[in-house]
Amino acid sequence: MNIGFLTFTFHGGSGSSIYARSFLKYLDKNKKIDRVTVLTIGPNKPIRFSDKSKIIDVHCTLPSYLKRYEFGAKIIKLIDSLREEEVELVHAEHSFEGVSASMYKRKYGVPFVYVREVVSKFLPSFYSRYILFNIEKYLVEHLNYDILVSWSKYMVDEFFSKWNINQSKIRVIPGGVDTERFNPFSKVKNIREKYGIDDDDFLLLSVKVLTSSNLLGLINAIKAFKIFVKDKQDAKYLIIGGGPRKKVLENLVHKLNLDKKVILAGAIKNEELPNYYRSSDVTVHFFTYDASISVSMMESLACGIPIVTTNVGEVPNIIDRKVGVLVKENCEEMSKGLEYLYDNVKVRKMMSKNAWKLTKTKFDMRVIVNKYVQLYEELLS
Repeated sequence: MNIGFLTFTFHGGSGSSIYARSFLKYLDKNKKIDRVTVLTIGPNKPIRFSDKSKIIDVHCTLPSYLKRYEFGAKIIKLIDSLREEEVELVHAEHSFEGVSASMYKRKYGVPFVYVREVVSKFLPSFYSRYILFNIEKYLVEHLNYDILVSWSKYMVDEFFSKWNINQSKIRVIPGGVDTERFNPFSKVKNIREKYGIDDDDFLLLSVKVLTSSNLLGLINAIKAFKIFVKDKQDAKYLIIGGGPRKKVLENLVHKLNLDKKVILAGAIKNEELPNYYRSSDVTVHFFTYDASISVSMMESLACGIPIVTTNVGEVPNIIDRKVGVLVKENCEEMSKGLEYLYDNVKVRKMMSKNAWKLTKTKFDMRVIVNKYVQLYEELLS
């Protein structure tokens, strides 16, 4: 099978980029796949991922918040390059890539798989909630795909099943994680000394790009940590991620007198991420919108790190008392969840083992890619 893979995010440090690279890695390894051609944003030169995979980078110059539109427009002109690579099925990961994929299907009669991680209804800006959401809704209802894949049952139940979509076209396949990199067993480097964190300290971790969509959740997580840490000398909170909203968090940390407790470490190299997960005791995910499946959450589970998270969106379909703590969407409840895991070392150890078992069953990228390959075979048969 020769597959065309369209995604505007591939080279960066976002969760979607990490997912896309991991997906390609295992798709490339699958014996049933002959070749993969990727169209994505990049420095405008084709590169080889492997002998089987070719990445065609599209040079985009507009500001970051407009690049997905620029990319969507430019790949319409490049879509015939997939024909030159003899692509026989096209897989589009996001909204605007779907337009080109739909055109390719109409022109050459090949199957089209359209993947939607999340809808923008619950993101904080007016643009995301009302403009982008309605554009996405229109595309999902009108593009000429064979199968619409949702990362989460929640998104299907709350949105896709209520829209003008043939229900037989909808499938649920969750996101996945590279368990060769993220697991509880491989050798890693303890990062605590780098940040002045003692080995006996209770270390919380969040891995989030510091954008508007994550900002309110991180603000609330820091406020919850303030409540939790009031009588504790041995607790620290490490936040990993770069982005335009870092100054807002720095000001909040200083205002709450948490300068010695909360560490905003900025962006790190992707290959270092397992060191950070495995050096922590608990990861914190304070979602203020109805989330789908968080890549950071899957990475945490894969590393055997218990989770404290808000009970919204797809989250309760993933997290239960076996692997973490679900709390209501407020700071007091989040602080109680942190307190519970702080006080119960045996519970954390039990959750750690269960988190790895859940990952291997549900989120291992090998499992996810096999599901897509089965879908490809079904459509090409």
